[in-house]
Amino acid sequence: MNLVYLEDALTDIGEIGDYIAEDDPEQARRFLASLREFIATIAENPRRFRLRSEWGQSVRAANFSSYLVVFEHDESNVFILRIASGRRNIVALLSDDER
Repeated sequence: MNLVYLEDALTDIGEIGDYIAEDDPEQARRFLASLREFIATIAENPRRFRLRSEWGQSVRAANFSSYLVVFEHDESNVFILRIASGRRNIVALLSDDER
């Protein structure tokens, strides 16, 4: 499947990288590389991750470290919606998205 990063997800990645880089730029680089590798595995079989119907009809989430990778998929694409701390209010984040 193809990976499609929504603008909010790209912003999330940038902000996460900037936050980690404040203390350790090399760690930020390694973390983001690992995150992107993990997201690539989502595209291999997105149905293996839990359906989160409380967040939207077809929304799924995958845990990566203390973050959630929130996504939807169809037959040929995985849409990365957000990447957020598991402590964030995901419903509020998704309600800001224009999908």
